[in-house]
Amino acid sequence: MKPINDYPGYAVCLDGSIHSLARIVKTKNGRKRQLPYRKLTQYRNPINGKYYVTLCNKGVCKSVLVSRLVADAYFRTSRGNYYILHRDGDELNNAANNLVVQEVKRGNTLTASDVADIRLKLEQGILPKIIAKQFNVSLSHIYNICSNRTWKTTA
Repeated sequence: MKPINDYPGYAVCLDGSIHSLARIVKTKNGRKRQLPYRKLTQYRNPINGKYYVTLCNKGVCKSVLVSRLVADAYFRTSRGNYYILHRDGDELNNAANNLVVQEVKRGNTLTASDVADIRLKLEQGILPKIIAKQFNVSLSHIYNICSNRTWKTTA
């Protein structure tokens, strides 16, 4: 179990579970309150289908993506410039051994071999969203390659 940097009193486990550690906090009226240790309930965002937890620090609560918390704790990541991919393709499996951290490269241009790889992955049934993240291009760019609107010569 590793502590979460921006949220003292919380920790993340290898299996992707988030825990609130036993601690004493000050309430808004100035009194001290003891919080017990507990495993936090993860909720699924209805828009993107990923797991989030609500964490609080100094009275400010925020919903945080569970996979990002696990990646920040177990991988060397710098804030905001990486994608988190899931080895098994299941975005609900946030175990550290299932996550792959990929750095975002700016100004990435595709080569003919990249396009051939993209088309092969599409034929294998890999989701376009995952391919777009792997090659650091937009989802619409993947669809344009798939429908031969761009890169027609490599088809």
